[in-house]
Amino acid sequence: MTSGIISEIRRFCTHDGDGIRTTVALKGCPLRCRWCHNPETLTSKPSLAFAAAKCVRCGRCVSACGSGVHEIKNGEHVIHRAACTGRGECERACPSSALKLYGERITAEEAVRRALTDRPFFDNSGGGVTLSGGEPLFQPEFSLEIARQVKAEGVSVMLDTSGYARPEVFDRFLPVVDKLLFDLKIIDGERHRDFTGADNAPILNNLARAVEFGSEIEIRTPVIPGVNDAETDFAAAADFLKDIGFKGRVKLLPFNALASAKYAALGLDYAFGGEEKQSCDKMRRYSDFYASIGIDCVVG
Repeated sequence: MTSGIISEIRRFCTHDGDGIRTTVALKGCPLRCRWCHNPETLTSKPSLAFAAAKCVRCGRCVSACGSGVHEIKNGEHVIHRAACTGRGECERACPSSALKLYGERITAEEAVRRALTDRPFFDNSGGGVTLSGGEPLFQPEFSLEIARQVKAEGVSVMLDTSGYARPEVFDRFLPVVDKLLFDLKIIDGERHRDFTGADNAPILNNLARAVEFGSEIEIRTPVIPGVNDAETDFAAAADFLKDIGFKGRVKLLPFNALASAKYAALGLDYAFGGEEKQSCDKMRRYSDFYASIGIDCVVG
């Protein structure tokens, strides 16, 4: 049986595609976007989050963990993250839910079983299952098997993707998924490498391939202050979309300042910690730009 690593399975999602959906969030991503709002999914290894405000310093995690990850020192909870092996005993022992382990290996069959628990809500709302991450294409065999099994059950399946993958991998998903939620961050290649750590040529190529295939696509652009929120950024994206014959919708996603708490819980620094969410008026101006040149655009 095909297995893979998930971060978590989120139920009753209303922002991951049409209707009420269950999102299977996979671990691992080839990009390192500086503003990423799901840092717990970046690596394929387990990620331990610690909410210091919830910790009662009872020491049960110290006793439960056999790897020396936890220590109560001078009344403070110290975490030695490098020692974590991802077994999860500390999370299960914690009485105050201060610890959460992201990273579980499961089979595709188990992922589908959990995802279809809320099938009645899918049927009533036009929802279904969304594969997200991380990057689902980072675990292609696992993701594709989940998608195929969900589709075989007659349930809508969508792929939330950065598009960063070899074309022969990407193309295998096109006949299976019902819709692509495709991230389009930065058109300029050099700036894309600077802010995400990767070239965007594979991304742009795969988007063009999906358009040519006839996939239903929603473009999703996280609007990041000082990164891709200039008029030239929107103009470049619009020109590219028109060049490849894109006819779908663009959804602009305001910067998510709440990600700071996730980074702190994971013991990570956040490059955009001081930024604020854009105003509704500013986001409306961005969407009006697309509308003025004939591209359907909404703010998500």
